[in-house]
Amino acid sequence: VLAIANAFTKLPKAKQPLRSQVFIFVTAEEQGLLGADWYTKKPIFPLSKTAANINIDGGNFFGKTRDFGALGAERSSLWPLIGEVLTQRGLAYSPDTRPEQGFFFRSDHFPFAKAGVPALSIRTGTDFVGREKNWSEKFFAEYNAKNYHQPSDEFDENWTFDGMVQMLDTIFALGLRISNLQTLPKFNKGDEFAAAQPNR
Repeated sequence: VLAIANAFTKLPKAKQPLRSQVFIFVTAEEQGLLGADWYTKKPIFPLSKTAANINIDGGNFFGKTRDFGALGAERSSLWPLIGEVLTQRGLAYSPDTRPEQGFFFRSDHFPFAKAGVPALSIRTGTDFVGREKNWSEKFFAEYNAKNYHQPSDEFDENWTFDGMVQMLDTIFALGLRISNLQTLPKFNKGDEFAAAQPNR
C-alpha cells in the first residue's frame, strides 16, 4: 500500500491525477471489519465524493500470474476500466472461484460497499506462470489447512516478489484510471448496494 502511495507522489506534474487518493490502514477486520466500518461512519472526506474503494487484503508472494482478481468488479461501472487495465498487461480476469464462501462480504471494502461506494477487493490470480494449472488450488488448500490464522503464518524465505510487483503495478494503474474519471463510478442499476450510494 505504501509503495503505491509513494508511486503516486512520484508522478510528474503533467501526469498527476484529477482526484486525490486516500490511503488507509484500518484495523480489527477479524473482529467484524470494525476499523473500516468506523471510517465509513466518520469519514475524513465525504463518501459522496469518494470515487471508489480498492481493498488490498494480501499480497502475491508466489510468482507472476496470467490473471488478476477483483471481487465486486462486475457490480459497478468500474468493470470496463478493469478490463482495459488487464488487457494492457496481457492479463485475464479471474472471477470469484468460491462465491459460496462469501468473500465479498468478509473484508474491509464491504463497509464501503454498504455505504454506497463502489468497492473492489483485490485477489491474487490463480493461473501462475511456470506452474501446473491447478497449482494454486492445491497450494491454498494446504495453506488454509495448515497455516491460516496459525503461528506458522509468517514470512517464508521461499517467497518471491515478482508477482507482488505485477500485482502492485496493476493496482496502481487501476487507481490512476479511477482517479481520472470525469464522473464518479456508480453501482449497476439493480445491484443490492445501488440504493445506498450517495447522489453522484
